Amino acid sequence: MTAKELWEKALLELQEKLSKPNYQTWFKNKTSVTSFDEKTVEIGCLNTYAKDFLDKRYSTLLKEVLDRLTNKDVKVRFVVDKTLEKAKTTPVPLFDLEDTEDKTKESTIDHKVMLANLNLKYTFDSFVVGNNNRLAHAVAISVSKLPAKSYNPFFLYGGVGVGKTHLMHAIGHEILRTLPNLKVLYCTGESFTNEMIEAIQNRRTGGFRSKYRGIDVLLIDDIQFIAGRDTTQEEFFHTFNDLHSSGKQVVMTSDRPPKDIAKLEARVKSRFEWGMIADIQIPDTDMREAILLSKCKEKNISVPQEVLHYLAENVTSSIRDLEGSLTRLVTTSTLLNKPLNLELAAQVAAPEVRPVKTSRVLNAKDIIDKVCEYYNVKLSDIKSPKRHAEIALPRQVIMYILRTDLGLQLMGIAKLLGGRDHTTIMYGVDKISKTVEKDTNLSGQIGEIRTSLHN
Repeated sequence: MTAKELWEKALLELQEKLSKPNYQTWFKNKTSVTSFDEKTVEIGCLNTYAKDFLDKRYSTLLKEVLDRLTNKDVKVRFVVDKTLEKAKTTPVPLFDLEDTEDKTKESTIDHKVMLANLNLKYTFDSFVVGNNNRLAHAVAISVSKLPAKSYNPFFLYGGVGVGKTHLMHAIGHEILRTLPNLKVLYCTGESFTNEMIEAIQNRRTGGFRSKYRGIDVLLIDDIQFIAGRDTTQEEFFHTFNDLHSSGKQVVMTSDRPPKDIAKLEARVKSRFEWGMIADIQIPDTDMREAILLSKCKEKNISVPQEVLHYLAENVTSSIRDLEGSLTRLVTTSTLLNKPLNLELAAQVAAPEVRPVKTSRVLNAKDIIDKVCEYYNVKLSDIKSPKRHAEIALPRQVIMYILRTDLGLQLMGIAKLLGGRDHTTIMYGVDKISKTVEKDTNLSGQIGEIRTSLHN
């Protein structure tokens, strides 16, 4: 198969998966495959802006399509292809202009979505509503319809991977869809902190403040990150006051309610509690199965009901882990040409499955000792400031298992691992959660550790 043939097939699939305006704006006559081999597919784009946008917004979808067409696990790279300039300047036939107005409008919204740092996948349409998140979802809908007029601020909390970030991005998408003149900005507590530090160092605090105070809707994820950081709290306090007093919407997420965030100034905590506070709980089995069905529909894949039920019953730690198990299952089946059955599901989902047929009650010491033994590292090194990979990986695996299997709070894990900052624990848990979705080697290691803990 030539590069041209590969891309023609890919475009046919993209045409089915994307809206007509999106497809015509970003792909039709504006992309190519400049080269491909067994490991990499290089996609040509019109210009640097298009290259960055496609990389940020469509890389996952493109990888899924190209993996299926090549029957390989390929890496997708984006480059500027100057030969496409001719296509860009070629007049468009009149019969292609029927949707020009809609296309222009959607292209503008796409640009605003990119500037707002929103994830294209996280919309209300793809959010599965259940008893665990019904109130949070209802409040989010209300906020998106009447920003700064219904619930302001909106503080959303819950454990790792339960859908907080998804719901926050959905608010941003809906506001841009219905009120496109508003300026929306998504960031994390960590990125807010890092940008502020950089602005102070470079004497550009004016630009920093203009960025965060000159918007209509601020979506700030993992706000607990600013706890214990006096300068960041001071800056956020004034940013919040400026936005709120100007009738602008603020939405925040955290892994715990405001009252439980340690080292948070009282005046900042009081601002968090001004508006609506809602939580998202871990979904039950029926809800997890509904999430998997929704994911299958989104990806246009067919998985036997008993397999989905098995995953829903056994992968209970978080939605992120649940979706990761489904992704690994489908990828393994496709690449290795294996049937999608319970046997394969048990193998692929092993890292996330909690063995239940055991009389042994686990504790934190068991987990820490077992991980140290598995990776052949000393507990003293785990608790030390050492950061090289041989120590950092086992340390983060411990954080991950303590959090997902025992449900320990971040502060509790921090104390067990030498008094680290709770945000370090949060980062470690999040990193392993995301890595096991793609790294079968690491997911297998964690599966072996979990199995040995219950034997």
